[in-house]
Amino acid sequence: IMLLQETKNLATRTWSEHPTLRQALDYFVSSYERQLKALNPQARELSYTVEDLHVYIDSMADLSALIFAPATKHYMPRNKTYLKQQLLLQLQSAAR
Repeated sequence: IMLLQETKNLATRTWSEHPTLRQALDYFVSSYERQLKALNPQARELSYTVEDLHVYIDSMADLSALIFAPATKHYMPRNKTYLKQQLLLQLQSAAR
């Protein structure tokens, strides 16, 4: 479960449920790309770096995840720092 709050306004709180952390991060990156396209409708191609994603994450009032641990049957909370690390690992793996 990914929990996201874009601004300090509580009305911006949303959540999304994904079977895996990988799919949650893919969803997050897709959302970021949709925002870039909306902000740059004339651009044929958009490019960004991992640092751009990190800045975007840091700009959010809150971003966290609850990751289910089957062995203990509970959800483990994960913060922005963890999500940025996992996002970097996932993008590096995809680039290979």
